[in-house]
Amino acid sequence: MFAFFSLMTLACMKPFLKVDLDLPSQNDAPTLVTVAMIDTSPGEGDQSLVDMVQGKDLSKVGSHLIVQSSALFKDMGYLVSLDKDRAQKIDFVKGEVVDALKSASAVLGGVWVSADTAGTRIDNQTFLMESYRKQLVSKLDTEVPNEFFLFIAADVYERTDWLIMKSPVMVIDWVMLSDNEKITLRARGIGRGKTTPLFLDKGEANLKMAIDSAIESLKAEEKQGL
Repeated sequence: MFAFFSLMTLACMKPFLKVDLDLPSQNDAPTLVTVAMIDTSPGEGDQSLVDMVQGKDLSKVGSHLIVQSSALFKDMGYLVSLDKDRAQKIDFVKGEVVDALKSASAVLGGVWVSADTAGTRIDNQTFLMESYRKQLVSKLDTEVPNEFFLFIAADVYERTDWLIMKSPVMVIDWVMLSDNEKITLRARGIGRGKTTPLFLDKGEANLKMAIDSAIESLKAEEKQGL
């Protein structure tokens, strides 16, 4: 049933790159990774033992997501950085307890959230009302002029072909806000890992492959206006 749900969900998803066409070209514009997360089983409920074991590798997969996203946005004129103390200002709960919960969630629940970012998910389905954008930026903003705030949310879906052949499909959403509270970018990349019989391979190498594939799919998209 879940495999059917995944196929229906994926069928409705396409890569895209939408930007503020009125925004001047950027050159190493300071950009804070405010949130970075990966959900390996969106909507699936309980994880199998195999998924739980593979979840131990999620920190390496997550690091790869941030590194590759940083390179992607570097080419677009953004200089991406991490600052845990600043990013986590948008969370209601902070501290060592939250960091411990993030680690447990990656191993047991298949959800990874960077220890260097906030845990408040923002993706292309998030309704970013003006009041909410003002709230976010007011907590994140500094003296740095022309700063941007990047939110990364990735989901891993299961694709089944020929009844038994399974592959992970990585759907990555990127959303960017400017320090003047405007949405300046919405993007989505979709990529696949290798296909294996009977069991879905959510191991480190295969998820990294899916991330790279998703980023390549975005690079192939033409810019559209928001």
